[in-house]
Amino acid sequence: MLNVAMEIVRNQGADELTLGTLAGKAGVSRPIAYEHFSTRAGLLVALFKRLEDNYCPLAPLCSP
Repeated sequence: MLNVAMEIVRNQGADELTLGTLAGKAGVSRPIAYEHFSTRAGLLVALFKRLEDNYCPLAPLCSP
Protein backbone atom coordinates (compact mmCIF):
# COMPACT_ATOMS: atom_id res chain seq x y z
CA MET A 1 0.00 0.00 0.00
CA LEU A 2 2.91 2.36 0.58
CA ASN A 3 3.89 2.10 -3.08
CA VAL A 4 0.37 3.17 -4.01
CA ALA A 5 0.52 5.98 -1.45
CA MET A 6 3.73 7.25 -3.02
CA GLU A 7 2.11 7.12 -6.45
CA ILE A 8 -0.83 9.20 -5.19
CA VAL A 9 1.50 11.81 -3.70
CA ARG A 10 3.63 11.89 -6.84
CA ASN A 11 0.70 12.22 -9.25
CA GLN A 12 -1.91 14.15 -7.24
CA GLY A 13 -0.11 15.75 -4.32
CA ALA A 14 -0.02 15.01 -0.60
CA ASP A 15 -3.36 16.72 0.03
CA GLU A 16 -5.08 13.99 -1.98
CA LEU A 17 -3.57 11.19 0.10
CA THR A 18 -6.28 9.92 2.42
CA LEU A 19 -6.95 6.45 3.73
CA GLY A 20 -10.07 6.28 1.59
CA THR A 21 -8.22 7.29 -1.57
CA LEU A 22 -5.43 4.86 -0.77
CA ALA A 23 -7.87 2.00 -0.21
CA GLY A 24 -9.63 2.68 -3.50
CA LYS A 25 -6.43 2.89 -5.53
CA ALA A 26 -4.87 -0.11 -3.77
CA GLY A 27 -7.96 -2.25 -4.28
CA VAL A 28 -8.56 -2.92 -0.59
CA SER A 29 -11.39 -1.94 1.71
CA ARG A 30 -11.21 1.16 3.88
CA PRO A 31 -11.17 -0.96 7.07
CA ILE A 32 -8.00 -2.67 5.81
CA ALA A 33 -6.31 0.69 5.25
CA TYR A 34 -7.38 1.86 8.72
CA GLU A 35 -6.19 -1.42 10.25
CA HIS A 36 -2.72 -0.88 8.82
CA PHE A 37 -2.29 2.84 9.45
CA SER A 38 -5.06 3.89 11.92
CA THR A 39 -5.01 7.53 10.78
CA ARG A 40 -3.83 9.70 7.90
CA ALA A 41 -1.00 10.84 10.17
CA GLY A 42 -0.01 7.21 10.70
CA LEU A 43 0.02 6.69 6.95
CA LEU A 44 2.23 9.75 6.44
CA VAL A 45 4.64 8.60 9.16
CA ALA A 46 4.91 5.16 7.52
CA LEU A 47 5.46 6.79 4.13
CA PHE A 48 8.21 9.08 5.40
CA LYS A 49 9.80 6.17 7.27
CA ARG A 50 9.91 4.19 4.02
CA LEU A 51 11.50 7.16 2.24
CA GLU A 52 14.04 7.58 5.00
CA ASP A 53 14.91 3.88 4.98
CA ASN A 54 15.29 3.86 1.19
CA TYR A 55 17.13 7.11 0.59
CA CYS A 56 18.97 8.29 3.68
CA PRO A 57 21.57 5.52 3.68
CA LEU A 58 22.65 6.95 0.31
CA ALA A 59 22.97 10.53 1.53
CA PRO A 60 25.61 11.50 4.09
CA LEU A 61 23.53 14.48 5.23
CA CYS A 62 20.81 12.17 6.57
CA SER A 63 23.10 10.85 9.30
CA PRO A 64 22.57 12.40 12.74
